[in-house]
Amino acid sequence: MERGVRTVKNLLTKEKDLAKALLAHRSTPLACKFSPAQLLMRRQIRNSVPLFHTQLNPQWHDLDNLRVRQSMSKMKQKTVFNKRHKAKPLPSIGPGTEVFIEDLQRSGKFIEAASTPRSCKVETQTSTITRNRVHLTPLPYQHE
Repeated sequence: MERGVRTVKNLLTKEKDLAKALLAHRSTPLACKFSPAQLLMRRQIRNSVPLFHTQLNPQWHDLDNLRVRQSMSKMKQKTVFNKRHKAKPLPSIGPGTEVFIEDLQRSGKFIEAASTPRSCKVETQTSTITRNRVHLTPLPYQHE
């Protein structure tokens, strides 16, 4: 969000007319070699730069290659983010394990993984609830 605001502010410092500034932004090619207008409408838009009329016809040259590049870029971003923030998957919890439920500040018993991703069914003293795995902390095993 902040990056978008900064981009618009930079556009407005360079060009006082909002319509011309947005036109320049929408027609400038991105890292994927297509402009935002081309990604949206499959063609270049008319601007102050002269174009040959055939460039204004809708066309899509390399859609498969674009999708591959975008997926590789997203995977690289995910890898860098996880490495920087030391993100790792949470260990699984076995059925019958006692867990502490953070938002309720009480303990319960893990029943099973729910149908939605990262959700778990937990049995408390009063009812059975569904919580995200992040909010469940396995209690240390207490030998009686």
